[in-house]
Amino acid sequence: MKIPFTTNCLNGNCGKEITAFIDIEDDSVPNICPHCSFDNSGTIGTDVTIGPKLRAKSMYEFKTNEDYSMTIVFAAMAFECELFRLFLKWSRIGFYNEINNVELEDTLRNMGILDKINVVSKLLTEKKLDEFVVDSADLKGIIEKGFPSLELGQVDKGIVENVFWPRNRILHLGKGDYSKDAAIKCFNISNLGLRILKDMDKFKRISR
Repeated sequence: MKIPFTTNCLNGNCGKEITAFIDIEDDSVPNICPHCSFDNSGTIGTDVTIGPKLRAKSMYEFKTNEDYSMTIVFAAMAFECELFRLFLKWSRIGFYNEINNVELEDTLRNMGILDKINVVSKLLTEKKLDEFVVDSADLKGIIEKGFPSLELGQVDKGIVENVFWPRNRILHLGKGDYSKDAAIKCFNISNLGLRILKDMDKFKRISR
C-alpha cells in the first residue's frame, strides 16, 4: 500500500505543494521536488505511526481522488489499526515480549469493535473510553465544541456508528454512494478517535 505525504517544498524559491508516496512500513520519505528538483527527503517522526499514515491515505482519497467511499474505508482502517498497534505494544511490554503478535491478535480477533475499543482503553488507562474522555477537560472541550453528533458518555458508540457502520456497508454490502459530507464526518470522527488513542498512550507512558 502506498501512503501519500503532502508537504510544501523547503526550497525558499519554490515552496510549492508536493506529494511523495511511501510504503506503509517505511520510516523515511524520498522526496525530490518535481518543480525545482530540491531534495526534501527525510525521516518520518516516531509519532507518525500506522494510524496517522492511514489517515493521510484517507484524506488523499477525499481531496485528490474524491472517492468518498474509500475515504471512509481508510478512516476506519486508520483507527482500528492504531487500536491494534497500541494493544500489541502495551501487551508485549506487560509480558516482557514473551508473547507473540499472533497470540495477541487472536485475543481481539473475534470481538466486536466496541469491545475492542474498551479492552484497549482499559489496558491503557484502566477505564472505558467514555470514562477516560469525561475525565479529560481537553477531550471534553473538543467534543462539546466540534462534534455535535457525538454524546458525552457514548463516544465509543458514536465512533462505531459513524465510522464502522458506514465502513461495513461499503465492504459487506457494496454501498458506494456516500456523499462528501458523509465522508468528511467519518474522517473527522476517526481523527478524533486517533487523538483519544494518542492521549491514552501518553497516559500509559506517564503512569508506568
